[in-house]
Order: sequence, then structure tokens, then C-alpha cells
Amino acid sequence: MFLFVISLCELLASFLTSLCVMVIIVLYLRTGRKNLCKAISLPLLALFLSTFVLALNFFVGCIELFLVFLNIMENSSSTSLLLFLNPIMAHVFGTWCDFASVGLFVQRTIMVLKPFHSPRVHAVVTGSIVISSLFASVSILYVNVSTYKPVDIPLGESCYAFYCLASLGIAERTLTFYLRLFATLVVVISGTIFVISYMRTRQVSSQAAEDRFASFVRYTFIVRTVLLIYFIPDIILSKTIGKNLSDFTGPSLMLFVSINSLLTVVVYYVVVLRRQNKATTVTVWGSTNI
Repeated sequence: MFLFVISLCELLASFLTSLCVMVIIVLYLRTGRKNLCKAISLPLLALFLSTFVLALNFFVGCIELFLVFLNIMENSSSTSLLLFLNPIMAHVFGTWCDFASVGLFVQRTIMVLKPFHSPRVHAVVTGSIVISSLFASVSILYVNVSTYKPVDIPLGESCYAFYCLASLGIAERTLTFYLRLFATLVVVISGTIFVISYMRTRQVSSQAAEDRFASFVRYTFIVRTVLLIYFIPDIILSKTIGKNLSDFTGPSLMLFVSINSLLTVVVYYVVVLRRQNKATTVTVWGSTNI
């Protein structure tokens, strides 16, 4: 029953996350900004897209779980192989989110410290993040798929579908472990540098739009740090003793990740888009009376 409730919450959270990302993109398109790369910074666009595909990945996984609950799909490793890529892709898309966050933190740190810099700096930062994330993602995908071995044993009563496939070895690959751990540590370091830089130079900021966006990035770092408090012990336990936190707390990590992604998108709407729309409305109304 507990697993069913968690899966239902996860299904709802992943659906809302995907919906919110689509709503934000539609809002930008409605304002006439058809070039999203110019309307949204590339690291932020990468963060939204990786969040979107990660939420879809979890959504598919939850549907698989409900098929097992309804006895439409047999709860065994052989049938779960139909969607065995689900846990692997969760790591791939999670790596995209990590590197996109790093790119966002680095970009905003540069904007805070040196507001008047060459656009070439943005291109270098974006290119480095894209190349690094693609290399890490392809490596995770190739190593896991090429070394995967089906396990012809029935899955336990408390172990369902792709949750079990992850615990049977996919989430414990050495390369996956080190890449995810490296990515999370870089997220923490780059985010910390940004927050320190932002707090030191906040009083000299004169652009309200830039200040709103910087506040969003700061909130994003706080939200992701809370997630990493859960995620880092999980991957360390899976590597050292072969256990995941889900073995003790149930499959709550996926729900935690989806809530984290949902909060990131909602905070962006509240802190940046909503206030930006209010400011635009006030300006137009004032100019009409003049």
C-alpha cells in the first residue's frame, strides 16, 4: 500500500512538472519570443528540457508500476526488461540536470562578478557544459547497456519492476557512481561560489530583472542542495554495501527528485515570470495615463 501511495504521488508530481515546463515555454512563445535560446539563457533552457524528460521518464516508470499493481504485467525481471532502460535513463537525464545546473551557476557567477563581458564567455561556458554532459550521458548509457545481464529470478514482493532492476546492479555501476558523484559535487561547489558572489555584490545591482533572475538561481541552488542531501548518501550506500536508501525508506528518491524539479519550475515562474509580467503591466498602465 505504501509503494502504491508513493507511486501515485510520483505520478502526479512528474505530470505536474512536465506540464509546468510546457506552460512556461508556451508563455514565452505567446510573447512573440519564438527564439527560445535568446529569450531564455541556454543553461536555463537545458535545465528545463532535462527536467522535462526526467519527469517523463519517471511518469513512464510509474505507469509500469501501476500495470504491475493491476496484474496486467507480471512482476518479474523478464517482463520488466520491456522498460529496463528506465533506471538507466533516470541517471542519464539526472546527469543532464546536474550539468545544466552547473552551467547556470557558472553563467550567473560571471554575470555577477563581471556584468560587462564578451558574449564569447557565454559561448565557452555553454559549449563546455554541453560537451561534458553529452560525454557523461553517453558513457553512462553505453556502459550500462553493454554490460547489462538479465536476471532470471522472480522479483520480491516489496520490489516492483524497474525499482528492482536498479537494485540488481544498474544503479551500482562504477562509472555511473563516479560520474554522478562528480557531477553532484561540482553542482555544490559552483552553486556555493555563485551564492557567495551574489551576496557580496547584491547591493550594487541596479537591474531589477537581473536581480530577480539571480534570486531564482539562488533558490534553485537551495532546492538542489536539499535533494543532494538525500541523493549522495544513496549512491554511496549503493556502491559500498550494495544497499539503497529505498531499501529502508521505500522508493521515495524518485518522488524527492520530482518534487525538487517541480519546485524549481514553480520558483522560476513566481520569482521571474510572474514579477516580470506584473512590472510590464504597471509600466504600460502608467504610460497610458501620461
